[in-house]
Amino acid sequence: MNKKTYLLEALERDMILFKWKSETMKLPRFPEWYLTETGALGYDLVHNKWVHGTFTGLRDEFGDFTEFVAMTLNSEPDTYTLKNHEEVVVCGNTPLYRPFKEEREYYAFMKEETDRSILCQLINTRLNKALVAASDQQKKQIQKAYKEVIEGYPMILVTELLEDLDSIDLTNPQDIDKMQYLSAFYSTMEKREANNFGIDLENVEKRAQINDTELKQYDDVTTLKYLIMYEMRQAFVDEMKEHGFELEIVRNPIFYDEPEKEDVEEGTFETAEEQDEEPTPKPEEENKEEENNEQNED
Repeated sequence: MNKKTYLLEALERDMILFKWKSETMKLPRFPEWYLTETGALGYDLVHNKWVHGTFTGLRDEFGDFTEFVAMTLNSEPDTYTLKNHEEVVVCGNTPLYRPFKEEREYYAFMKEETDRSILCQLINTRLNKALVAASDQQKKQIQKAYKEVIEGYPMILVTELLEDLDSIDLTNPQDIDKMQYLSAFYSTMEKREANNFGIDLENVEKRAQINDTELKQYDDVTTLKYLIMYEMRQAFVDEMKEHGFELEIVRNPIFYDEPEKEDVEEGTFETAEEQDEEPTPKPEEENKEEENNEQNED
């Protein structure tokens, strides 16, 4: 496929990373698309409309942005400046309000180039000989012979025309075994891209050198960026509720699974403070310890 198709696939996937819900507000058709493309989506409290845009760079004494250059979502957008938190509530795609367009274009480009290399490798391994003809008459005789073979007719040759016919090997069918390296590279690029939006593909091709504990660690790293994005959206929801709007943004379970109970018990998702705490002894262990102490005293 070409770069444009891969890019559209990525954007379609980004559109369903999170689900936006509201029973009282009319939501943008594709809110996640604007966050991926521009890095910020806001609600204009003055005109009661959705906008996207960027901050001017001016900050207050706490380091927060003060002005937002808003742009309406219609085909002929209006552009104006709003005061952050007072006139507009802004949802950031990331803490730095960073879009993912450049990342999506990079992976689309790499996939297109890999497909092109695979096709080139396939053509170069196709069994084919370049026959050297000494005249146009000999060339026509060779083409006629190959046509008869393709159509299933008996091949009739004029001996004098095809004597001492030379051929050149332009391809090498044995190079087909090198195709596996291109396929492996393509899979690696897919894994790297999937990690960006919360899908862990390490356990799809589990290698002997990787154990189950390491796979869980890969899963934790994979979900980190997705959870950061979710935190930004929840901060936006909380601020919208402060202004009296009803809005909910939930994670799509396709891209993120809640941690299993056994994972939490094993410490995979525990905080450092919880891990440092000493385990509380069970009643049976306390009784045994008391009995041992009494025996030692006797």
